[in-house]
Amino acid sequence: MASRYGGITGSKRISEDFQNINTAFENVQADMDSNKTVVDNHIVSTSAHEAKNITYSGSAAGTNVKEAVEGVNDRVNQIIQGGGPDKDAELVDIRTPDPTYMPLRTITVAGDIVRDMQAQFGSQLADFMINVKLFGATGDGVTDDTLAIQSGIDEAVSKKGTLYLPPGVYKLTNVLNAAGSNFGIKGAGKGKTVLITNTHGFDVQGDSVSLEGFSLHTTESTSHGITITGNYHSIKNVLLQGDDLANDYWDKSIYCKNLWYSELSEIDVFGGTQNILRQGSGIYADYSVNNKINKCLFNSVDYGVYLSNAVHPVHNFRCEGWSIRDNIFIVSNYGVYALSGLFISVNECIIDIIQTKGIYMEVGGSCSIANNWIAAANEDSNFVGIHIKSGEKIVVTSNNISSKNALGVGIKVESSYNIITANTLFSTNIGVLIENQFNTITSNLVNGMGSYAIRVASANCVVSGNYIDNSRIFADSQNWNQFDKWATTVVVTLAGGLTQNIDVPIANGAFSAVPVIGFLQSASAGAKVSAYYDVDNPATTNTNARFVVYMPNGTNLPTTTARFSVFLANADFFI
Repeated sequence: MASRYGGITGSKRISEDFQNINTAFENVQADMDSNKTVVDNHIVSTSAHEAKNITYSGSAAGTNVKEAVEGVNDRVNQIIQGGGPDKDAELVDIRTPDPTYMPLRTITVAGDIVRDMQAQFGSQLADFMINVKLFGATGDGVTDDTLAIQSGIDEAVSKKGTLYLPPGVYKLTNVLNAAGSNFGIKGAGKGKTVLITNTHGFDVQGDSVSLEGFSLHTTESTSHGITITGNYHSIKNVLLQGDDLANDYWDKSIYCKNLWYSELSEIDVFGGTQNILRQGSGIYADYSVNNKINKCLFNSVDYGVYLSNAVHPVHNFRCEGWSIRDNIFIVSNYGVYALSGLFISVNECIIDIIQTKGIYMEVGGSCSIANNWIAAANEDSNFVGIHIKSGEKIVVTSNNISSKNALGVGIKVESSYNIITANTLFSTNIGVLIENQFNTITSNLVNGMGSYAIRVASANCVVSGNYIDNSRIFADSQNWNQFDKWATTVVVTLAGGLTQNIDVPIANGAFSAVPVIGFLQSASAGAKVSAYYDVDNPATTNTNARFVVYMPNGTNLPTTTARFSVFLANADFFI
């Protein structure tokens, strides 16, 4: 095909068409020169480059660039402002608050939501979590922060909020007064927020006050850590101890005074140096009613929990209605010491390495002591695992009590109408010691006693179904005769009838009075019989002990020779 500028054809060689090529270049140059003005005018033209004059085709709506750009702009405005059919669901949603959210400003754009929430959150934070640093507290352990913290408490009381104490060591020189209702004081946690004082710690009064998450140290030994009065309070996750464990301790770590319906939980109390000092009381209560102590640790104290016998000066009531559950008492003189009250329960506690008494009750009655683990500190004859000094209708059940080298007493009862059942006792001098009448002792497991497994020193008690190692029921394991106890074995030929009397001779002088308890057990597999005890002649101790034997299933006795173990005791029991 020939070029329009010089008749050049593509079939000829350059050497053959050289002249035509030169002519063509000259013609092109002449054409460009003649159109230069037109091109220059187009370059500087404004109308020639208007968007509406530029043809467009693509995904945006419009036939030229102007229509396409304006269409995209309209759509963006629709998305941001939430109108039109092309609105974006997420952007519309962020401008639509939850029905429970009440904005304090008109919501026009998405940023209005964020700004309104920031303002409301800041206001609520100031109401409910008031930072003590806003009042000048330093937490450096040197500066006296008493006034700053007191100012923060006053603010929390007025706003019914919570005063927050960030991590730090806060020095106090005066008691902190926390009187009011529905407010709290909260630290960053035990060992993180530490308050150190040389006087009383907190004086809490009112209703529904919460203390949580801090350590409270004392530098002396006559003060109270937290004194608390009122209703529905909560103390949780708090550590109380001496700043120097070898010398300092709280006289009363938590002092409850006319306290009702409150809960003390996850509290750690250290009274002194472990295994050396046992000082102060963990929780001490005067005329306080219906409170809970849960998941607390009492270490190296004199008394873990002390319920006093103090009487309210106006309304004449004492402590009662305490639930003490799932706590640890360790390396202390006393675990729970209750001197008054009804409806006190001590359940599921570990009371370990106790010097004197694990649980002591001198109460009105209707109490429960159940599922506790109690162990003596060392070889101490004064140890008593559970001591019921007074009180009726007390149930002592499913406790595990142990001492060392058969010293002390597992369970001691000095009152009447109580039930001692299903306990496990090991290596005390006396397993169960009953010193009053109308008590029931059943289904206990007693092992390794020094003197008595069960000793009842009063009449009208029921003793049945207990499990005693080596058949040492009511026995002195070292000297059988010392306590009017006597054991022997007899070999008897059974005659095959429904019942048969077995007379066991009693040695002269074996008893100071008529033996009134007897046990007989067959040692022959072919003659597993039951028996009840009878005395031939109750007028003399130099007689036979008669047992009437029979088959449990009501059939005839076997015709065989059988060996029987016999045990007799002189005490006033009803079996």
